[in-house]
Amino acid sequence: MNPVTSNLSTNQLFQLSKQVLNNQDTRHVEWLMRAPERNRQDIINFIVKRAGKAPDEIVQGMAIAAAERANPKPAPVANDSLAVRIIDLSAPSAPAQDPRAALFVNCATCNKQIAVPAAQANVPAFCSPKCFGAAKTQAANDEAAMLVFMRQTPQFYPCEINFKEIGDQLERWKKTNITTADILEAYRNLSQLGKLLKRLTDADIRNMSSEELEAREKIDPQLGGAVLVQEGQQHLKAAFQADTTNTTRLLPFAAQGSVGGRGGKEGL
Repeated sequence: MNPVTSNLSTNQLFQLSKQVLNNQDTRHVEWLMRAPERNRQDIINFIVKRAGKAPDEIVQGMAIAAAERANPKPAPVANDSLAVRIIDLSAPSAPAQDPRAALFVNCATCNKQIAVPAAQANVPAFCSPKCFGAAKTQAANDEAAMLVFMRQTPQFYPCEINFKEIGDQLERWKKTNITTADILEAYRNLSQLGKLLKRLTDADIRNMSSEELEAREKIDPQLGGAVLVQEGQQHLKAAFQADTTNTTRLLPFAAQGSVGGRGGKEGL
């Protein structure tokens, strides 16, 4: 009989064992992980013996269960009714990815690998309620620190690009438990490098060439936030919304992607 194989990495096999085996069995796998490549087949065989299924079957089952929880089946159609599905034959068809396919992702808080359906691969996941709670606390802390910073730094222009630049800087510095001082340091550093967009007045806009105005409007439809100044601090708070499911510091307040190539000491 051919030995059971697996497409999972040895580390993923270890993470899976912690999810499906009891503590005593997990300790045995930990012992085998002292020489992971040499003992890889033994780890696979042990999981099969204890769980009754091959590792890849277990992961597939976990993914299917998660997909079914996320997308419950619709109510059955009565026998006396007719369900019709309209298909657009003009659109090219492509094989859709099975949303039940399993993928391993890192917990957004502790980086522990967990199995999720492929359909949820781009959604931050948490391995436990504890990690989700920690993420919520962290996001609330980040939000409070940023709001204090904005009140103390009226020259800062709150927009998606600037939030992302500051968040990326704090991430590069590997800052945790963000403080107002951390944000201020990142702001000063990025301002010196000309990576932040500055506020614009009506006079600034009038002095721009049509090319400069068009370039600025593409990345900043608010054109420097003159409206924000008039609406006051309440608008600033509304513009700053915390997302508890994002792992990048302050990134929840920015659009996807980054904008580069801006020069000058104060930005555009």
